[in-house]
Amino acid sequence: MTLDNEIQLAVQAHAMWKINLLKAIETESSDTTPETLRQDNLCAFGKWLYGDTLPEKAKAMNEYRICVELHREFHELTSDILKLALSGQKQQALAALAEPGLYFQLSSTLIQHLKLWLAKCEKINTGK
Repeated sequence: MTLDNEIQLAVQAHAMWKINLLKAIETESSDTTPETLRQDNLCAFGKWLYGDTLPEKAKAMNEYRICVELHREFHELTSDILKLALSGQKQQALAALAEPGLYFQLSSTLIQHLKLWLAKCEKINTGK
């Protein structure tokens, strides 16, 4: 799978997590635990991000390191929101998801950096 495909899947997964978190807030239940969600290497994107299919040139970029850190922070934040949802703290969980809150900012920043990383990788691949 190409870097562009993986980034598109990551963007879609972020959109799904907001839906999953809203459902967890509404029902006070989830198919996952906050502890599992906190681990950023268990999701499909995390497995790919830390895996061995990425070219070393891509992993050597500063943009890669930024994306790894933002991805880790995203997992920590979603875990914290899920913990609020499961403990019935609906208002706090909803506030964390609201625009322009931390979830929105972090998710947007991660997507932005993923796209910057992709653009830089494409320049290397095309020699521009």
